This record gives sequence, C-alpha cells and structure tokens, in this order.
Amino acid sequence: MQSAAAASTVAGLAGCVAGSSSGSRANSLTFMQWSGEFGETAERVLKEPFEEEFDVTINQVPLPSPSDMLSKLQAGSADFDLVSHWDYTLYRGIQNDLFQEIPLGEVPNVRDRVRDQFNPTSVQYDPGSEPHHTPYSVSGWGMTYNTNAMDEPSSWEDLLTDEMQDNVSLASWMSCWLGVAAKRAGIPFAEIPNRMDDVWNAIAEFDDASQTWWGTGQEMERLLTDESVLAGSFWFARTYRLRVDNDVPVRYTVPEEGAPAWIETYTIPNGVEGGKKELALEFMNYINREDVQERFGRELRYAVPYSFDDIPSDHIYSDHPELPLLNTERLEPMLQDIYNSNYNNYTNEFQQRTG
Repeated sequence: MQSAAAASTVAGLAGCVAGSSSGSRANSLTFMQWSGEFGETAERVLKEPFEEEFDVTINQVPLPSPSDMLSKLQAGSADFDLVSHWDYTLYRGIQNDLFQEIPLGEVPNVRDRVRDQFNPTSVQYDPGSEPHHTPYSVSGWGMTYNTNAMDEPSSWEDLLTDEMQDNVSLASWMSCWLGVAAKRAGIPFAEIPNRMDDVWNAIAEFDDASQTWWGTGQEMERLLTDESVLAGSFWFARTYRLRVDNDVPVRYTVPEEGAPAWIETYTIPNGVEGGKKELALEFMNYINREDVQERFGRELRYAVPYSFDDIPSDHIYSDHPELPLLNTERLEPMLQDIYNSNYNNYTNEFQQRTG
C-alpha cells in the first residue's frame, strides 16, 4: 500500500451543493490516501462514484507514509482536508492535537452501523472524550502459507521447524513483529514493556527461521508468488487476491496464539472548516454505506468493523475468516500507548538484532 504513486486529480462540476445546517458544502476536497493497490482501488471504487453521485471533485493525493503525514501537519504545511491512515498514527496525531473531533451525528452510517468494539467513542487508540476518526477497514497480521508446502498451520511455532528454515518472511514493521512476537510468547499486550526479554527471544527464533524481513506488501507478494518463501505474516485481502486472481497456491489463517490487528481510519486535520469539513463528513458517510462497502470488498477483501442487515449467503462478508475474530484475543489491536511511547527504542533494538 505504500509504494510511490502520482497524485490523481479528476475534474468535477463547479458550483456549491446544498449542505447541512451550517451552510453550503464545498464542491472540491483534497483527500490523502494510500498509494499502490489500496489507493488505486479507493480511487476507482470510492472516489470516482462519489464524484459522480454528488457532482463534486475529490483530488486524491498519495500518502507518503503515515509518519511523514504527521510531520507535514506538525509543520503546518499540510495541503489536504481528509486523510486515511492507521490507528497508531491516529493515536499519535491526537496526542499532538493534529486531528479534530468528528460529529458522529453527521456521519450516521458510522454512528448507526459500527460494531460496539470499534465504536470511535470508546476505543483506546482514540483517546479523549470525543471521537477523532471513523473506522473503515480492519486486518490482522495473520499467517499466509503455501498450500503445496504445508497443511494449515495452527501455531506460529509451525514456522520454526527444520523444513521451514529460510522459507519464512515476516514484516519488518513494528505493528507486526511486536504483536506477533508477543502472541508467540504468550504475552498479553498490556504486559509487553515488562516482558521485552521474552519478546526479543521470540524475535530471535523468527530471525533464525526467516530468509528476510519484508518491507512492503508488494515485496511479500513477490516472495510468495515465486515461492522464495513458503509462509509468513501477511494480510488476508492480499492473500485472497494472490490465490484467486493469480493462481498462487496460498491461504491465510490466524494461529491459535492470535495475531495483532490494525485499523484503517479516516480523520480530518485541525483547521479544515466550513464547506470543506461538510464535504469530508459527507464522503466519510458515503464510503460506509452498505452497498459501497460491499463494492470495495469485492475488490479488496479487508474486513470491515460494521454490521450488515440480512447478509445473503453469497455476500462477500458472509464467510470472511477474520470477522468472527475481530477484537478477541485471537485478533486484537496493539495498545497504542505502549506502541507509541516505545516506538523509537523498540525499533532501534529490532534493527540491531535483525540487521
């Protein structure tokens, strides 16, 4: 999702559209979104249909990286009105007063449909008395494996056998390796700071078994496609795409010990007001409509933290492997106070141990 991509600007019709009680909604908006496959899908399935339905222009620009996005906001050089990013930068941005509160009354598709455990008014990665985000999708850092090389694994330990030596790759992102190592070692996320010796022991086991620690989703797709590696940490949506569209013999599972999860969030920076804010809220409401979520899910099968009415048997979310596990011990978000307060120290230590 983080490969470089050029900004995409699509012309829309001029003129204001009637807005809510605070005045007229703007007719254009700059939206910062992931590049790569996720961003291309969002442009085609979310942005362009919204422009057509509401007669507005959405200028979609690529997210350089979540950290770079926060740096732009802190420097006062941000040139966007809405941004899609992860729960860990959401937490960090709120701590630095970079994102504004979201009036959920103006985003009824979120207010009325979000699952209780992802309600933005009560999650640990959105601190404060009022919500600063709307959730969009959820994914775990589960295990993808080559079905020709192994039966469905039940444990992270299955990556550590002699047969799997140098046939494994895990993500080098702290959001993955910290949670996976903690799950492997049986450490509750809240106890991570007091049990880092056990975490580093688990990292050493994975490092011994790994051919490499992958850095981008595209890299892991290539490793799995050419069978340079046979298993490792990855996402269900990308695994599904490899198997169905590219005939790569891979499947996805969440080991019994569990896996960390991440949440895709939408936020509005401080300083975006008036018609721009109204249009941003309208877009946030639109993308969380049932039919729009299903349309996106048919392209990229990330789980969504929302309830659906009367899901038919052929609905894309009727048999999603992660939905029953969301926010259980099998698939839980990292505790962001621990993640963010230790990010620099843990990252430096990881690089020294695995470099």
